[in-house]
Amino acid sequence: MSSLEQARARFDAAGQGHVFRFWNQLDERSRCALLEQAQRIDLDWVARAARRLRDGTFGFRFHGDLAPADFIPRARTPQDIERDRRARQAGEDLMRQGKVAALVVAGGQGTRLGFDAPKGCFPITPITGKTLYQLHAENVLALSRRYGAPVPLYVMTSDATDQPTRAFFRDHAYFGLPPQDVIFFVQGMLPALTPDGRLLLADKGCILMSP
Repeated sequence: MSSLEQARARFDAAGQGHVFRFWNQLDERSRCALLEQAQRIDLDWVARAARRLRDGTFGFRFHGDLAPADFIPRARTPQDIERDRRARQAGEDLMRQGKVAALVVAGGQGTRLGFDAPKGCFPITPITGKTLYQLHAENVLALSRRYGAPVPLYVMTSDATDQPTRAFFRDHAYFGLPPQDVIFFVQGMLPALTPDGRLLLADKGCILMSP
């Protein structure tokens, strides 16, 4: 049995055979891409999610009464000022011990900015034209120098922005950060489902995925 026959048998058995209904309209490249994507789909997860969608248990549900989240008010009294001083001191101690990292959520494209690249590559400062990535990296570098400890920078990308983001940092020498302290990882994706649990297609040769 070929890879295509195996994939179609799996999807037919799971009630998701419609994924291949445009197969005969696809060129060879699109067929290879769809088959590769289909082989990565966890149909057991899809089945569980579909059951939960149908019985109304999928998603987040509130239990009990809703209440405003706790918050720390602006310091007004000597006790408040001392509380804030202790909190800042604790944070600075952790910085000096190398126990703090930074995270940039960088999965978005710059489409709404009229920019055909990852949003982090957009030149945002009006005078120097620094990009969002550069601003974040320079802030992290300044913190690491101030406290004398490395501050790892984790950059969460998406399938669309991962390679351009890695290349952008590499081409700019990681903006002064040690390359080993810049860690890239791709945001996880799951297949999108209709309310009755059927896989959605982004186009004839691609299963729709959502973060």
